[in-house]
Amino acid sequence: MSTYIPHISNEPKQRNLRLLEIMDKQLSKMQSFVEYSNKLAKWANDPRAYYDDVKEIIIKLLERALLTLQTELGLDPHAPLNVHHYTDKPYIDAYKNLIHTVYRFRDKFPRDGLHLQCT
Repeated sequence: MSTYIPHISNEPKQRNLRLLEIMDKQLSKMQSFVEYSNKLAKWANDPRAYYDDVKEIIIKLLERALLTLQTELGLDPHAPLNVHHYTDKPYIDAYKNLIHTVYRFRDKFPRDGLHLQCT
């Protein structure tokens, strides 16, 4: 009896979409938050990551990460997160690294569309 192995596309854009889908799920769980924040930061450190098809997904992943932290910390999801109040939390370092990594490529995002801000 053979084991079914799902087809994984050799197309980089398809692989990236699947990877980003997995990251979205993992960033919503605190037990995998640090690991996947770091993986996303590593992926996002390559300027080739910022092609048009994924720019909106990148923003949504950053929003997902923020919401996960706000939930973990018991904060209002509509209020800004001041990371300086939580320097004793290791997941804050992973989040800051992720934000700073993407922020370095802020010129890849349109000025009149998606907004990427880092405070």
